[in-house]
Amino acid sequence: MKCKALMHAWNVALSQPVLKRAAIRLGSELREKRWFEVEAFRKCSSCGGNDIRTIRSRSWTSDTDRERAEELFQQGLTATKKALCGWEAADEQLNTLRKLISGTYSAIWPAWFQNTDQLSNAVLMVSLGDGSSVYHRELDGIEIAIQTGTPGEPGVFDAERWPSWKGELVHEMLHEYETKVPFKSSEEGIRLFRNSEKRFKDHPKDDTRYFTAVVEKATTYFHMEPIFMLRNYL
Repeated sequence: MKCKALMHAWNVALSQPVLKRAAIRLGSELREKRWFEVEAFRKCSSCGGNDIRTIRSRSWTSDTDRERAEELFQQGLTATKKALCGWEAADEQLNTLRKLISGTYSAIWPAWFQNTDQLSNAVLMVSLGDGSSVYHRELDGIEIAIQTGTPGEPGVFDAERWPSWKGELVHEMLHEYETKVPFKSSEEGIRLFRNSEKRFKDHPKDDTRYFTAVVEKATTYFHMEPIFMLRNYL
């Protein structure tokens, strides 16, 4: 879906959760698997393009497991809604920072995805809170979490100096890239993975595609050595 503007300016609306069911076989026993689904309706304010994405809870087969699954899903939805709203503040520094992060994403994205006309950019969410930055695969959204003290960091309003939010943004953009673009792990990416001390929580077991993206996109774009970038910024 190509936008008439350089990138989509997404607005997102979430439906109410719906309980889903499916029959599964566990050994010789037939059980019912259940889960919650929410539809995310994305519409671009620039071109009017739209799509629908489905956000799912983890599934359960017993009432005991349902309580925990529902609790985690509701927590995740609440956090996502908060991130989509950003923050409502008259604080000029915070609003300036949000615009800077958005501008940095808009500058990097076309360079990384320039030959992928069928792909669209993620929903960029900049929120004020104590959470962690993350790429939401089901929503196709990047959430950059700004801590309370972030606006006071040295160089925070200068993207050229690599403030903490820029490292988080590039990190999540690499997850966006490896999720959307089909490619095989390169020899250099595999070697970087094996030689790096870094591993990333909640990431798929095989990290070699992420490290390949580091080599082929991030370090190429920013003209840095991969190990240096990993140690200092990602």
